Amino acid sequence: MRRFHHRSNHQTWTRRQYEIFGLDPSEPAPNLESFLAFVHPEDRALVTFGPTDLWQGSGILDSEFRITKPDGEHRWLTSHSLVRHDANGEAFEVVGVNWDATERKRAEQHQQFLLAELQHRVRNTLAVIRSIARRTGATSETAEDYALHFEGRLDAFARIQAATTRDPRAGVDLASLVAEEMLSAAVREGEHLAMAGPMVKLRGKGAETFALAVHELATNAVKYGALAAEAGRIEINWQIENGALHFRWTESRLDAPLTPPSRRGFGMEILE
Repeated sequence: MRRFHHRSNHQTWTRRQYEIFGLDPSEPAPNLESFLAFVHPEDRALVTFGPTDLWQGSGILDSEFRITKPDGEHRWLTSHSLVRHDANGEAFEVVGVNWDATERKRAEQHQQFLLAELQHRVRNTLAVIRSIARRTGATSETAEDYALHFEGRLDAFARIQAATTRDPRAGVDLASLVAEEMLSAAVREGEHLAMAGPMVKLRGKGAETFALAVHELATNAVKYGALAAEAGRIEINWQIENGALHFRWTESRLDAPLTPPSRRGFGMEILE
């Protein structure tokens, strides 16, 4: 709680008010001018008592404003103030309460961020699905071939969407992304698969595209490459060189030499 004495321009604070502002309770409470020095310049109009708001207005003022503590920390406060009048009806004092609303404001801002992220992801998801459907149809020879490829690509896209929405700001671990796609192809690290590389985080569109690319590589390996051979092996490694990610996918122990594809498919487009 705080009291502002209009005639003396003096304030009286409780210990909790000192704690909120990061001040020593043994020191005198700030006057109005020094109090305003704590308030963010853009918010000072919200806490300035004048003839148009408190003194000759309704006598009540509710506001939210930012302060900067002596250590430089920024906090949000919610304030409720009420004017007291003397026997002659003249305003002589404002009694107010400030609550530290920082955590609530941060939660609201995080919620707004998540809502904006959700709206962006919905638009992006629909665009990607349309693209997958259109390009898969353009490069499929039969309805069965279309259904098989379309379902696989949607599954891969759904997996990466689940990973990216767990914590949009943190990104997706590349090793986990690759491991999950390989697991969907029924292969784990061991005789047929080796993976190695440093910690790398992928975010947003980059993670989505990369997951689809790995899915295409794994699908081709199952149909034509190392995973179609009994003793086939895939070695996957990545590293950061000169600020760029270098990703290597090597297949060996194939049953027969690979032949170049007869046409360009959606998978090649994704990889390129």
